[in-house]
Amino acid sequence: MGKASPYLIHALGSAHASTAVLVASCGCVIGGLLVAWFYRDGPFAFERRPFSWALALEVARHRETRPRHRGYLGHMWELYAMWTWIPAFSPRASP
Repeated sequence: MGKASPYLIHALGSAHASTAVLVASCGCVIGGLLVAWFYRDGPFAFERRPFSWALALEVARHRETRPRHRGYLGHMWELYAMWTWIPAFSPRASP
């Protein structure tokens, strides 16, 4: 459902923020139930292994992968920074 769904629901006509949050929360519950009921592993199963800090450091040291990690982390920083500043630049609704 994403973090923006309450804003979308509010923009589409919900008079109160609590209504928008309630509708978005119900959508998330429905989405979670759909995943719980219908999710199946893909056709290429693999053995699950515990997390390894050694492998995480190996990936961090891998020169060809490093720019992709930086790009992803930069994108996520930009995305969340944008969502943080939206209320600051949005016009205030009158009470």
